[in-house]
Amino acid sequence: MTKKVCIIESDHLYDKMFLSVGWTLVTSPEEADLICFTGGEDVTPALYGHQNIASNCNWLRDVREKEIYDAYVGKIPFVGVCRGGQFLNVMNGGLMFQHVDNHGIGGMHEMVNDLDQVIHVTSTHHQMMRPSGKGEIIGEAGSRATQFIAWDHPKSPMSDTEVVWYEETQSLCFQPHPEYRGAEETKKAFFDYIDRYIDFEKFGKVAA
Repeated sequence: MTKKVCIIESDHLYDKMFLSVGWTLVTSPEEADLICFTGGEDVTPALYGHQNIASNCNWLRDVREKEIYDAYVGKIPFVGVCRGGQFLNVMNGGLMFQHVDNHGIGGMHEMVNDLDQVIHVTSTHHQMMRPSGKGEIIGEAGSRATQFIAWDHPKSPMSDTEVVWYEETQSLCFQPHPEYRGAEETKKAFFDYIDRYIDFEKFGKVAA
């Protein structure tokens, strides 16, 4: 049975990506097997209790997307791309580094997934997820960043977080951009994570 996705703040690249692997696009979350939050502005730091020291935000978008998250958490699984992944991380109690260097490069870099496979992924983000205790880091990019800016001045992490999984809410936070043209390896990794982690049957959705 074909899976259905509702893409929040979509564009033709996201549409094309999901259609290319056999998904059906729907406009209402009620119809969806999966809700996808997309890339864009930084998440407003106030949502995770921090002051804005290096973020370019869209508060109205944050409010709209939080309303969607709150309405469907526990009912429909979520996936987020770049800002969307960072948003889901925050909704699950995570924090953010408001700026890191050596990532917003517009090119590719290596990432190691949870199976110890090396994958080449896109890198356009300048912020980085700091998962809460409920999150599992399932994709890392080694130690590319040397500068970590955050309001609460935490210790620098041992490696750079790229993908985080929140089992309780079935939220997959994917920081690279799988929808970009020429990012086939990133796209394959994205859908592989969806297939291996999201339990559609938990919510009475189609079998994965």
